[in-house]
Amino acid sequence: MTKYLLTGDGRRLLTGGGQVLTADAPGPAFSDITAAPMPVSIKLAAKVAAVAVATVAPMAMAFGLAASPKGSTGIKPMPVTFGLSASPSAWASAEVEPAAVEFGLAASPSATAKIVPAPAAAEFGLHASPSIAYPLAIRPQSMPVEMRLTAKPTRAAVIRPRPLTLTTTLSANISVSTAAKFLEKWLNVYGLRQAVLNAIDANNRELAKQAGDKATANAAAIVLTNSRVETAEGRITAEAERTTLLQGQINDPATGLAANASGLGSLRTTVEQQGGQITAQSQDITKLRASVGATSGNLIENAGFESDTFGWVIASDSLVGNVAESTYKLYRNRNGQRPGGINVLTWQSTATLSGGTVVVRSNSVPAVAGTRYCVQCAGDRQASSSLSFGIDFLNSSGGTISGGPSVVVPQGYVTESAFAVAPSGTVALRFWLRSQVTGSVSAPAFSVIRPMVSVAAAEQTTVPPWQPSASGVDEKYAQVTQLLSVEVNSLGQAKALWGMYLDVNGRVVGMQSINDGVRGEINFMTDAFRVMSPVGANNGMEWQAGYLRTWAGTAQAVLGAGFGTDNLMLYLGPNVGAGAAKKSNAAMWADKDGNAGFSGSIYSSVLSSSAIALASARIFCGGNRTAPFVIKDVARNSGGLGNKTATSRPLIAPDNGSGYDYSRMSEKVKDVYLTIMSVSGGGSGNETYSIEVQIDGGVWSVLGSETVGVISTVTHVFTYTYTTPANWSTLAFRARTTQGHTYHLVLNIEVQNFNTTGSAPGTFSDNSIAPPPPPPPAGGGGGSYCVDYETARLPDGRWVRDLQLGDEIGCWNDDPDVPAVTMQAVRAFALGEEECFELVAASGARVIQSRSTPMTLRSGATSYTPNMLGEEVLVSRAGTLVWEPVVGLHSVGVRRVVKLNVGDRMYFAGTDPGATIATHNIAKQETIQQPL
Repeated sequence: MTKYLLTGDGRRLLTGGGQVLTADAPGPAFSDITAAPMPVSIKLAAKVAAVAVATVAPMAMAFGLAASPKGSTGIKPMPVTFGLSASPSAWASAEVEPAAVEFGLAASPSATAKIVPAPAAAEFGLHASPSIAYPLAIRPQSMPVEMRLTAKPTRAAVIRPRPLTLTTTLSANISVSTAAKFLEKWLNVYGLRQAVLNAIDANNRELAKQAGDKATANAAAIVLTNSRVETAEGRITAEAERTTLLQGQINDPATGLAANASGLGSLRTTVEQQGGQITAQSQDITKLRASVGATSGNLIENAGFESDTFGWVIASDSLVGNVAESTYKLYRNRNGQRPGGINVLTWQSTATLSGGTVVVRSNSVPAVAGTRYCVQCAGDRQASSSLSFGIDFLNSSGGTISGGPSVVVPQGYVTESAFAVAPSGTVALRFWLRSQVTGSVSAPAFSVIRPMVSVAAAEQTTVPPWQPSASGVDEKYAQVTQLLSVEVNSLGQAKALWGMYLDVNGRVVGMQSINDGVRGEINFMTDAFRVMSPVGANNGMEWQAGYLRTWAGTAQAVLGAGFGTDNLMLYLGPNVGAGAAKKSNAAMWADKDGNAGFSGSIYSSVLSSSAIALASARIFCGGNRTAPFVIKDVARNSGGLGNKTATSRPLIAPDNGSGYDYSRMSEKVKDVYLTIMSVSGGGSGNETYSIEVQIDGGVWSVLGSETVGVISTVTHVFTYTYTTPANWSTLAFRARTTQGHTYHLVLNIEVQNFNTTGSAPGTFSDNSIAPPPPPPPAGGGGGSYCVDYETARLPDGRWVRDLQLGDEIGCWNDDPDVPAVTMQAVRAFALGEEECFELVAASGARVIQSRSTPMTLRSGATSYTPNMLGEEVLVSRAGTLVWEPVVGLHSVGVRRVVKLNVGDRMYFAGTDPGATIATHNIAKQETIQQPL
C-alpha cells in the first residue's frame, strides 16, 4: 500500500517538480541534507473598534520551510507557504467586533488627521538553525520552536486592557524522512495557530460583553522628528523640527455624538544663509482642540430645540373668536418651563378661544420611498384640548402623498410612537403637531419634547432611544493656539512675536504682541477686556462693545460711543452697569448729539467764560430737590388813597417738597433782602409803614416800621435785611401802611441762594434812609418835574409845548452801560409855573427845567435839579448818547413849565435840538437824594 502525505485540508503534498510525495518515496533512506534557516513569523492584529476615518490596508503573511538536499536524492527543494491574509473593513458603529488574526501580518494603517488605530500585535516565532550538513545518516537534533502571543486591545472609556500572553515551545527530533518531519512540524504549527485563534476569540467575546452598547474609544500618539540640510542656488538651509500629535475619540451610540480631542506641539529651528546674510529663526506652536459632533439618527431638524424655535412653524389655524395672530406664537421654554432640564416647544395664545385647530410643522427632510420609519414624541396639553402628532410623506412637488401615522399625545410628557413605510413617490417627510381646542379656553397652550423620526428595520418593534438631530447639534469645537516666534539676521534686524488665539465654532478672540526693535505693539481681538481687583469684584475696569467702564464700590465711570438707553458717550454716576446708564440717574453725562448734563455737587470750583442754560442754573439741595440761583418776588397793591397791604408768596425750605421750586432756598439760614416802595400824599399828616413775617403759616410778626410826614405826593423807599431762622418750612412777608395816606404800595423780595450769610439766624436790620418831603416850589404856582415852556425842544426839532396826547417821543432805555433811545407815547400833558435852573453839560448841551425835577444818575441813584452840579447827565448829540458831567448850574427864576407823563422814562429835551439832555417826568418813582 502506498502512503501519501496530506496537507491539513486533505490535499496531497507535492514535490518541487510536481510529483506526489509519499512516505516510502524512492531513493536512499538517508541523504545528506543541509537544512537552511527557517524563519517563521506569525503576527496577530486585534482591532477592538474602528471609526469611519480609520483605513487599514490589506495585510499578508508568509510562513515557509526551505530544504535544499545535497546530491541527487530525488527530493527537490520544497518551498512551502501557508498563511492567512485579511483586510478588516472600517465601521462606524460602536459595537465591538472580533479581532482579526493574521500570520505574517504587515499592518499599514493610513495616517489621517483624526484617529490612527493602533492594532494590538502578537508575534509567533519559530526559529530552526540546523546549518550543518549531515552525512548519509541524519542524527536527531533538537529544534526548539517558541511562539509568543501578546494581545493588548485599544484602551476605551469602558474597556479594561486585558493583556493576553501565550507561550508554547516545540521540540522536534529529526529522525525520519524530511517529508515526514515537515508534516509533523506543519501539524504542530497549525494546531498552535488554532489555539491562538481560540484564545483571541474568547478574549474578544469577554471584551464585547464588558463594552455592551457603551462608548467606544480610540487613541493615538505620533512623534515626528525631522532634520535637513539643503543647498540650492547659493542658499544654505539647516532645519530641525519635532512634531508631537496626541489624539483621542469617543463615540456614544446612545446620543449619536462623537467627541474628539487632540494636542499638537511643533518646535522648529531654522538657520539660513543666502549670500552674505544669515537669518536664524525659532518657532514654537502649541494647539489644543476639542470637539463634539453629531452622528445622530434623528432626521428632524432642531429636534432638541437647541436653536430656539428655528425650523418649526405654525402651518395653519382655524381659531374661533377673531383671534389676531399677534396673540399667539411658538416659544422655547415658556416661563422657564424645562421638565427634567429638557428644552420644551410650546404653542400658546394670550386670548380666550372658543374652539379651533392649530397645526405646527417641522421643516421637511429627505426621505426614501419604501423605507420604514419610526416616529416618536412626548407632550402635555390642557384637559379641554387634544394633541396628536405624526408625519406627512411628500412628493417632488411638495404635496402630501400620505398622511402617515397619527398618534394621540396624553398629558404628562409620556412618549408615544408609531411605525410607517414611505409610499411610492416619496422624496421627503415632515413632522407635524395638531391641537384641537374645544369649548371656551383662556390662554390655551400645548407643549412637546423630544420629537424624533428615524429609519427602522423591516421587523423592528423596539423604539430607539431619542437622539438630538444632526442639524440641531452640528459639530461644536473649541481650540486654543499659542505661537512663539523669534527671528534675527546678520543685518541687525530682529523680531519677536507671541500670540494666543481662542477659536470656538469659528469665533476667534485672542491677543498678539509684536516687537521689531523699533515699534512694539500689543493687539487684542475680544468682546470684553477686564482688569479685576485681586481682592474682589467691587473694583475693576472693562473694555467691551465700544465702551470703557471702570467702577469702584457703588460708583462707575463709562466712556464710549452710544451706550445705555440714551446714546451716551460719557457717564458718571451710580454703579448700575453700562446698559442701565442713562441721563436721569447720572451725576454727569454727555450724549452723541453733543448735549451734556450735570446733577451732582461742585466743590471749590470756578466757572470761567461759561454760558449756563436757564434750565440748568439751579442749586442742588439734597435728595432730588433743586433751587434757583436767585429768588425774586414782587407784591403790589394800588388804588385810591388809603391803607395798603402787599403780601409775598411763601419761601420754601431746602428740605421741603421735591424736585425744583422757584421759591426754594438753598440753605435754611439765608439773608432775605426786603424793599418797600410807596407813593403817598393827601396834603398833610403822616404815614406808617411796617414789614412783617409769617413762619410756617402762623401769626404775623412785625420786623420793623417807619413813620414819615406827608406834605404832598411823595415816593418813599425802605430797605431791610432779614436773616431766616434755623428751623422752618415756609416763610412769607408782607408790607402794610396804616394811616390812610398811600396810593401805591410795592414789596420786593430777593434771596441770593449762591451767597452764605454771616449774620445770626433770625436777625433783622433796617437799611433805610427815610426821605424828607420834597422842596416846595419856588415862585408863583405849584408844580414839579417840568421843562421850560419857551425854550424846551426835542431832538427831532419839535417844541415840547406843542405835543399832544399819544405823540411818541425819544426816551432813554434805562441802561447806563449800553444806553439807547426807545420811543414812548405821551400819557398826560399840563402847564404850570416853578423856579427853574439852566443845566450846562461839558459839551455845551443845555436844558432849562424846574427845581423839583428829579434826575436819574449813572449810578442808578436820583438827585434833584439844585444838586446836579458835577453829576453826570446823558447827552444826545447827533444821535450819539454820551455821559457828560454838569459844568454849569444857575437859577433863571420862576418860569412857565410843561408837565409831561411818558411812563417810567426820562426823555431828551434842551434849548438846541442837536444837543439835548435826558430829563425826568412826573411818573418816575425813585430813591430820591434831597438837596442839602
